[in-house]
Amino acid sequence: MKQKIVVMFLMAITVISIMFGVTGCTNKESDHVHTYSDAWTYDDTYHWHESTCGHS
Repeated sequence: MKQKIVVMFLMAITVISIMFGVTGCTNKESDHVHTYSDAWTYDDTYHWHESTCGHS
């Protein structure tokens, strides 16, 4: 009986993992390529290249 419960639990985890994997592959946001300025921007603590693609 205990072995059957463990097998069912592992099967459920496998199905859930596959569902997340399949739905993650259809995300069109991941096709976006970020672009950045060549000039450095800075403040008192950090320095960085600003995004030129609209993302902050």
